[in-house]
Amino acid sequence: MNDLWRQCEALYNANTQPTLLQLQNEFALNVNLLLLALFLDKKGLQLSAERWQRLSEQAERYERCILRPYRLARQQLKTQRTPQNYQQILAIELILERALQQQLWQAHLAEQRLAAQTTSHRSMPKNGQRYLAIRTINNKKTTNLFNKLAKLTAVTT
Repeated sequence: MNDLWRQCEALYNANTQPTLLQLQNEFALNVNLLLLALFLDKKGLQLSAERWQRLSEQAERYERCILRPYRLARQQLKTQRTPQNYQQILAIELILERALQQQLWQAHLAEQRLAAQTTSHRSMPKNGQRYLAIRTINNKKTTNLFNKLAKLTAVTT
């Protein structure tokens, strides 16, 4: 799990943040799942569409019950808090994000051995395709944005 979180933190940087947030804001994609897809592709590990569906459902429940209410409260408090207090609130949100990554990893990945498969860098990595497909938004724009992320993360790690 620590390797996953460290790698995801490394993947979420100044180069990738705008694209990740664009995918989140425009297409309601989960940044944690996008980072997980990039992480798995880098490791040469593939998940089935069914597993991506279960991961997406679990992430959506966590987002709906925990992260979205917290983000909303944070956004409302932004103007009422000092910059230091706001940074503390952001740090708590990061802890909640890390908890989601840990849940996704433990509930669905750690229980099985994953068969290593090579990924082609000529087209979108399979984990990204599968995640977008289960969200039924596997269109040219999302594909291009995910490919952009894959290229950016290939350079940064």
